Amino acid sequence: HIGHAKACLLNYEFAKRYGGNFALRFDDTNPTLAKKEFYDIVLENLTWLGVQPDRIDIGSDHMEAFYRLTEKLVDQGHCYVCDCDADTTNQLRYKGHACAHRDQAVEETKRRWAKLAEGEVLRLRIDPAHQNTTMRDPTIFRVIYEPHARTGAKYHIWPTYDFETCVMDAIQSITCLLYTS
Repeated sequence: HIGHAKACLLNYEFAKRYGGNFALRFDDTNPTLAKKEFYDIVLENLTWLGVQPDRIDIGSDHMEAFYRLTEKLVDQGHCYVCDCDADTTNQLRYKGHACAHRDQAVEETKRRWAKLAEGEVLRLRIDPAHQNTTMRDPTIFRVIYEPHARTGAKYHIWPTYDFETCVMDAIQSITCLLYTS
């Protein structure tokens, strides 16, 4: 849509003007939203706009890297598995409180992460009273039992958009992003 075109052109022109590279990334780690035709449509639209990415990357191609990083986070005690429902999580989050799962021992988190089930999520321990409510122990992985357009049924534990994008920025050495609204 026009908003995507505007953001794309702004980033593309900014990269050209200042000697940078324009990286196109498909953030596709939600299999319910990743449709095969979307990849081709985006590339066709960029060609029509006169945009030629210096590189193209696809989030779902990096699932093993997401898992390896997450294993480290779990081992270091930075995560926990939670099965609170959305209403409970929101009530606790807006009051600045943590759920009881936050005190989960590393070994218990490892055990539960290894067989994450539907209704469970992996949360990143940040600060339950963080000034920004979205940073209060955010979900970084969730279970989605739906085939993916590119990976099929290989995975059912998927990183969230926020986790995927920050990890991908590091993988791609992205140093500057321009957002438009």
